[in-house]
Amino acid sequence: MCPIRYNIHYVTVIIAMNTLSSVHTVSIG
Repeated sequence: MCPIRYNIHYVTVIIAMNTLSSVHTVSIG
């Protein structure tokens, strides 16, 4: 198991969630 690859995946998921939240907020606003 590679911790670095896991961290990159985790950060990617966080960024994706933030992007979706931002787009969702803009759509409502």
